[in-house]
Amino acid sequence: MLKKRRVPGKMWPEAMDLWLGEVAPTTTGMCGPGDLLKCVKIVIARWESDPEKRRELQRVRAERAAERDRRIAQGLHPNRELPAGIGAKPAEFQPRSCRDERVRMLNELGIFHKTQNKWA
Repeated sequence: MLKKRRVPGKMWPEAMDLWLGEVAPTTTGMCGPGDLLKCVKIVIARWESDPEKRRELQRVRAERAAERDRRIAQGLHPNRELPAGIGAKPAEFQPRSCRDERVRMLNELGIFHKTQNKWA
């Protein structure tokens, strides 16, 4: 959940400070990923209102956009290290039943002979 949210590294300590200083005193539980994401959104809004931090945020966004465009131009997935199309099922993919998979595993172990369809 947190990995999907791409923000400048300096934002995470500020979000944690926000949670510790403003949110934690009003709650009784521990800090969860959702709580931290809410704090990150608040920090982003604060950075957008500060001209100096807004420039840094825009710089980081421009760098990430350029990196994404470079990866797409190379035929790679825009946000991962995998080439585009990896993870898709191949055309010849044939789903197997659970029984077929168990029989294959038992056959490899020499416990079940598929050709004779009986236990060893």
